[in-house]
Amino acid sequence: MGVTKFKTKKFFKTDFKSPFFKKIFFAATLFFFATELNFCSATVQLGDRGDEVREVQVCLIAQGLLGGKPDGVCGEQTVEAIKNFQSAIGFEVTGICDEKTFKVLHAAAYGKIDINEFIAGKISFEGIDRAESNNLESSDAPLKLGDNNDRVREMQDMLIGLGYLTGSADGVFGPGTETALKKFQAANGLTADGVCGAATFQALNNPNLQNTETVQSSGEYAETGSGIKPGMRGPGVKAVQERLIERGYLSGSADGVCGENTVNAIRNFQRSMGLTADGVCGIMTYAALENEEYEATDEEEEEWDEAIDSMPTYRRSIYVRATAYSADDPGLSRYTASGTRVRRGVIAVDPSVIPLGTRVYIPGYGEAIAEDTGGAVVGNTIDIAFDTYEEAMSFGVQSFEIYILDD
Repeated sequence: MGVTKFKTKKFFKTDFKSPFFKKIFFAATLFFFATELNFCSATVQLGDRGDEVREVQVCLIAQGLLGGKPDGVCGEQTVEAIKNFQSAIGFEVTGICDEKTFKVLHAAAYGKIDINEFIAGKISFEGIDRAESNNLESSDAPLKLGDNNDRVREMQDMLIGLGYLTGSADGVFGPGTETALKKFQAANGLTADGVCGAATFQALNNPNLQNTETVQSSGEYAETGSGIKPGMRGPGVKAVQERLIERGYLSGSADGVCGENTVNAIRNFQRSMGLTADGVCGIMTYAALENEEYEATDEEEEEWDEAIDSMPTYRRSIYVRATAYSADDPGLSRYTASGTRVRRGVIAVDPSVIPLGTRVYIPGYGEAIAEDTGGAVVGNTIDIAFDTYEEAMSFGVQSFEIYILDD
């Protein structure tokens, strides 16, 4: 096998052309569902995007077949989860969620049927139709401002546990509870209407869910394809974890945090490959993960180490819904609320969430500073500035995690 050479500067920044390093950071998420108990009206398959994909993902997450948050993008993990569900219920394993598959998946996810009874043949498709067509019982009705019952108390307990609500759960759905619920919905890609319906309850009950507003310990952000060292956090860490999991060196899910288990997994992998077991995923470790034979020069290794040490540091991260704009947008001013020009590297924010003047790092975009505000920019929403109208339109609406950088 010949020796493969990398163009190091390009590689440690981000090499999105590599199958391993090409990651999807975002998805179109203007609304979660048109209605929270809506049926998927079309097939969902690899490459699809949108609300119907998100609806399928919510159901798969509820069944424990898919991790993370619903992003509206039908990638390989979503397809694999669909296949696992089809296999479990005895359907043809296609990886395509057609109407038949979704009917069973939706009914099981929302507790309309016992999936084991369906598998055993005790429930027919007609039985599912009857269960889904029944009017919502009062115990399933959406919770809203003014309600006062045990289900409100249950919802409050979950919001308190996630850090969105303070005090004790009193079972009274007041303005404070409504505000906390809206923040939770906005942070998790749901329609922030302050009404706790089935989809919001499903998200609150997700065992893998974490408070996206929780302040993280100071650390360094790892972009996809960057070098990874202990304490780093970001999509770069997640990509390495996924590869380590594939190779059997790491168990559990890829959470994007380079903690003790990830460091040990990197070390064990390095030992198995005859590399220096320092727990740092540098140029040689990346090459080994890619099954490439590579010999780095001292200069290349030094350059790589410098790149790792220069990664941006952050104080906390926050999950946001992002839109885009430009100075060329019809009817918009060419100047920000701070008096600066609208340009790439500027974002509009809700100052109660991200204060003006805050520096942030946005995956796939780079560093930006909060200099603008907007009437539609409320809660965990940001508006990202581009230099041209075409770029802003191409960006669309996306949801992802951003990093609040140190001053």
